[in-house]
Order: sequence, then structure tokens, then C-alpha cells
Amino acid sequence: MDIEEAIAHFEKLNDLRIADYCTAGNRKKNSKVDNLISYEVFEDNINKWLSMTSNDELKEEMLLLLSNFRYLTDDEFEWQIGNIVDEVLNDSSLSIDRVLFLLIPSKKYCESGSTYLNYKISKLYRGEISINNIRTFAPLSDLDDSKNDVLMEEQTKLSKTELLEKYAKDMRINIDDFDAIVFVDDIIGSGSTIYKYIKSFVNAYPTVQNKKVYLSCICANESLLSNKIEEIEKDIVHFRKTVCAIFQKKCYTEQMISDNIDLIRELEELIERNSEDNETSPCVMGFREGQFLIAFFYNTPNNTLSLFWRKTEVSPYPLFIRNRQTRPTIDKLNEIRQINRANSYNMGRRE
Repeated sequence: MDIEEAIAHFEKLNDLRIADYCTAGNRKKNSKVDNLISYEVFEDNINKWLSMTSNDELKEEMLLLLSNFRYLTDDEFEWQIGNIVDEVLNDSSLSIDRVLFLLIPSKKYCESGSTYLNYKISKLYRGEISINNIRTFAPLSDLDDSKNDVLMEEQTKLSKTELLEKYAKDMRINIDDFDAIVFVDDIIGSGSTIYKYIKSFVNAYPTVQNKKVYLSCICANESLLSNKIEEIEKDIVHFRKTVCAIFQKKCYTEQMISDNIDLIRELEELIERNSEDNETSPCVMGFREGQFLIAFFYNTPNNTLSLFWRKTEVSPYPLFIRNRQTRPTIDKLNEIRQINRANSYNMGRRE
């Protein structure tokens, strides 16, 4: 498979034309902006990406992976979240102003799915919902710092679950204002994060058990999601329905994309050994060997094979680089909270 063939498969799978996209610096009327897949840079970026190896067999395997790669542009992301919300609303003729969307943020203060989920839901249903219908839980990074004087009592050390529950109560949500609760995430991998958030929220608001509860996401592994739903429903709460836009299979051990898993694993391990980023867990074959082949226009999940997103000395030109941000100081966290509170107050006054 050559580059031209791989791009053609990529375009067909993602129902797009590279020729329709340009970079922000070369914006044209009626064109779409995407700095990663624009016609000016995409083929050149693929060549740079392939330059990490001189092994022709490995290059061909990388192109095979690219031809099976899902990429969600801004428009596609918006379309998928709109379908998810509509499916929830149509499930039991719900009125959207009686639905609470609970967004799951990233573990660090960087661009994450919750930012764009919030924006897209607000945009699509402008005039039908208020800021009270869309709420975001605390990032887990807040719970990792024992010096955090906002979420950590001065004399008491609380577990992450207890801190999450405390934060949920501090959100002061009136559950009686809603007929349905929708937990929303962009991607669900192992499901451990979503489990913690749902457990903490239900502990803080037990009457959620009497509501229609939904779990939704843009992307997940079907078998892992099914197992996690079973665990959540056994331990915490029953879902009326689960809505997932895109199911990803582990590209080698489930999808059986080819027999060359050892070739890719060797490259993934080389990238891991040379990594200097702040990923806290090994990402060989993706976080917890997720073997995902997906990226969003705003970021790439670490469940995806790291050869697509991880920048190292041996992989200097990742095709869909993952946005990383150093963890902010406690002062910066407090500043962010003060700004958010002020914005919420001003928006509330305009309602």
C-alpha cells in the first residue's frame, strides 16, 4: 500500500475529502479549516511520519493502520453528539430543558472532550437549554494534590472517591429539576474513570436512582464498555439506555487488521523507552493496550496506538500529535475557579 492509496482509504472511511480542508493560515471562503488533514500538509506529514523507520515492511504496516484510522473533524464531532442527544431525547419523549448533562473532564487542565461537548450541546440546542443543564465534574488532577485547599480539608485526608462525592455535593444540583441524567464522555476506554464519577455522583445525590439515567460517549470499545456497564449496574445505578456513536475494536487482537502485531509492538516499545512526556502509565499499543485507531479534531486519546500521537526522538513527527499541558499550580487552579465562578454568575444574570 502506498501513501496515495492509504489516503484514499482514509477519506472513504471518514467520509471526507482532504482537498476540502485547509490550514488556518491559508483559510479560504467556503473551505474547512483543519491543520492536521489539510491538503497543504497531510501528504507531507505522512512522509515525515513514515521517516521514523527505514523498514519498508513497517512503513507499509503503518499505512495500513492509517487506512483504518477514524478521524473526527469538527463537523463530524458535532454531528455525532447531536445524534447522541437526539437518541436520548427520543427514547422517552424527554424535554431537553428537563435533562441534566454531566460531562466528564480530562484528568488535567488541557483541552478535553468536555470542553467541546459543552460547546456543541450548547450550540445545537441554543435557546432550549440553560447553563444549568450542562455541568462538569472536577478533574481528577484536583484530587491528586494533598495541598489543594479547595477540595482537601486542612486536617483530613480523604480518598479520591470521598473527594469526588464532596465536590458533587458542592455543585448544589437540584435533582428535582430534572427528569433524566445523562453522563457524557468523548471516549471510554477501560471505564475506570466513568465508574468513579458515577459512583461519587450517585452517593452525593441518591435520588438519581429514581430518574432516567443514561450513559453516552462518542467512542468506546464495545466489549470493555459492556463489562463496565454490567459492573456499574450491579454496584451503583441502572441505565435506561447506553448510547455510543462509534465502537472501536482492538485493531490487532479483535479487528485482526493483520498478523504484524509484533512488528508494531516493537516500534511501540521503542517509542515508550524514548518518551519524556508526562503520561503516567505505559502506552505501548495504546493506554492499557487499547489498540484504538481514532483521533478527534481537538486531541488524540492515549488509547490510540502511540505511534500516531507520541512525539519522541524516534518518532519526531507524529501524525495526530496529542496535546499535552504541564499541570498548573494550585494558585492557577484557584484562578481558573474564580474566573469560572464569575462567568457562571454573569451568565446566570443574563438568563
